[in-house]
Amino acid sequence: MSCDGTTYGRRAALGLGLAALVTGAGCGFTPLYAPGAPGDRLRGLLVVTPPDDRASFAFAAQVEQLLGRVDSGPYRLTYAISTTTEDQAITPDQAIQRIALLGAVEYSVIENATGRTLASGRQTAFTGFNTTSTIVATRTSARDAQARLMVLLANAVVSELVASGAGWLP
Repeated sequence: MSCDGTTYGRRAALGLGLAALVTGAGCGFTPLYAPGAPGDRLRGLLVVTPPDDRASFAFAAQVEQLLGRVDSGPYRLTYAISTTTEDQAITPDQAIQRIALLGAVEYSVIENATGRTLASGRQTAFTGFNTTSTIVATRTSARDAQARLMVLLANAVVSELVASGAGWLP
């Protein structure tokens, strides 16, 4: 510390600035899942369209895990999932050693009372899996990759809904 207190003043200002950032004072920061925030308000209000295959089951299960399972609510989440694969890590003798699994989900939040679309969008993600010497092991790896992909897509959709919820939630 210098005799004139300059260093102390800078440190004090830095400390106060960090305290303001940590507490969110003065910047309008509010955690998305704080009481009354969009993440908290959305919990228990969104009915997820029932799944009809393995991929949509994993997607719906993850959305419900994040926002709660609801049998009846004011909003409905509709979605369409698509996946494709790309061969990767191809050996000189044309053996495929890794496959990339690419996924996309288009979704909409519908207000049940009016049929009005409140939010919609598209999210993409990817994962991959290794092929192995046996068909059973490769199929198991593929199913695991598909489940991981659905979790990634569901997390992205929920994050976007929570982030945009202030604009359409009551």
